[in-house]
Amino acid sequence: MSTFREVTSEDYDQLVEALRTARQRLPISGRRIGQLAERARIREASQGEVIMRQGEPPDFLYFVISGQLRAADTSGDQPRLLNYHATGTFAGEPGLVYDQPYSATVDVISSAKLACWDQAAFDWLLTLDDRMRPYFENLHQRREKRKEQDFPGKQWDEVVVVRTGKHPLMLVSALAGPALVFLASIGLLTLLLLTGSITSTCVGVITAIPVILAVAWGLHSYVDWRDDEYIVTSKRVIHIERFVFYGAEWHEAPLIRIQDITLEARNWWQRTYDYHDLTIKTAGAANIVFSGVRNAPQAQQHIFEERAKALDRLGAPGTTSIRMALAQRMGLDVPEAEMPADTPISDTPVFAPKAGRRLPGPVNYFYPRVAVVDGDRITWRKHWIVLLRKTWLPLLLTFVFSMATLLLLLHLPPFRSLLEALGHNWWILAAASAAGALISYGWYTFRYDDWHRDVYIVTRDRIIDVESSAFRLRGETSREGTFDGVQNITYSIPGILHKLLNVGHVIIETAGTERTFTFMSVFNPIAVQQEIFNRWVAYQEGHRRRQRESEAQRMAEWIGEYDSMRK
Repeated sequence: MSTFREVTSEDYDQLVEALRTARQRLPISGRRIGQLAERARIREASQGEVIMRQGEPPDFLYFVISGQLRAADTSGDQPRLLNYHATGTFAGEPGLVYDQPYSATVDVISSAKLACWDQAAFDWLLTLDDRMRPYFENLHQRREKRKEQDFPGKQWDEVVVVRTGKHPLMLVSALAGPALVFLASIGLLTLLLLTGSITSTCVGVITAIPVILAVAWGLHSYVDWRDDEYIVTSKRVIHIERFVFYGAEWHEAPLIRIQDITLEARNWWQRTYDYHDLTIKTAGAANIVFSGVRNAPQAQQHIFEERAKALDRLGAPGTTSIRMALAQRMGLDVPEAEMPADTPISDTPVFAPKAGRRLPGPVNYFYPRVAVVDGDRITWRKHWIVLLRKTWLPLLLTFVFSMATLLLLLHLPPFRSLLEALGHNWWILAAASAAGALISYGWYTFRYDDWHRDVYIVTRDRIIDVESSAFRLRGETSREGTFDGVQNITYSIPGILHKLLNVGHVIIETAGTERTFTFMSVFNPIAVQQEIFNRWVAYQEGHRRRQRESEAQRMAEWIGEYDSMRK
């Protein structure tokens, strides 16, 4: 358990420098900052230690000198991340400003050194300058706005840092062509009206068609500009490319895999008005491009800062694991963290459908499920539209021959006169029709089995792509890969029909010779992509957790051996 202590000269110098370079600059002079540092107390806290508890009355204003804190809403069954407090940021200000209980539980995610001020010191700070209260109110409002940012597949321990789109001047460039066509068409239409060349309604409508096309082109360009989205979270960078009317693509990469970010202004227009293309280079995966980003240098800086914080959080739990292993070896009682350091595997959101009820025998086989859940194993099949494309003709023939057989057996029109002409041999025609129905149904079963056996399977640790022939008559190929080799997961909705039917492709890029797994024509590709991404994250975090525990145990044994030899 950490304790409070007075500020030393070394603490004072470090705190003053941190306050002067705070992420949100304080609206007070350097002398006042020095006075504020003198009134502080220092608290050093270890990873996993709780600084504030949701619902408790406020006691201190905190400032992070080093390390990281994590604020989460713990009122529900599962914690929900609200914010990270990194070096140079305040924490706990809403409770003191608004005199209300803490609205979040704040714990230490990376061993931290904190400056603390009690209520009296905080009240003194507010009297220094009229801008101090608005400063803290604005700080709180910005955090409230950030925590409300949401997107498909957002995880509990993830918060949106930057969410932006293309620069407004990109819209001006996109509208240049439609505007030129519109003005030229209006000019031509006006000229024809003035000269009396339009002599009929039909001619007027034909002349106005370019105006209508220019307006439609302009609306298309606007929606296309508006729908492109760039997101930077505390875990990843995401580029969502939406195409008007006909689909979307999703590209993302974890922050810890980012290697380099290039700023590029392709022409004098971009250089003059200061907007750039951001090319984010990642390890082992395709680059992600943010085109025409507003405030690109700031976005680049945010990405680098979040990457550094993510790497810091990645290594932080190792110290705690070592401390726990040593405490167990020494027979000491060290309390565990109240909130998980990583996303718990058991709490990873599941986007796939719940396990359905199994039907009897053949009925279950012929029920065309596109997603099947069996424990932690999810099986996806191609969309129903693929099944329909394979089976529509045999299904149609089965229906036609079956109806014909029924009508023949009942001697109903339009076969009544034909049956009377055949006399006692009418059964031959009925038998031929029944045989046609059976053959057509067999054809349908053959094509259905071909669709049914092509599956994509994801478990907790691997990806399986099974490509089979009907009843395995021409063999079956199964390709497997573990989450160790996964580099990136994206999806694509390639056309308007795909968008209407919610069907697309999920691409899983892997290291090695077989670089990709492609889940073709799956239903709800966004949900499939997010499910695989969540399992990938859970697998990585579980692997890191086991590795930390193993290394901590080994280090504890080494230290124990050293202590025994020294004695």
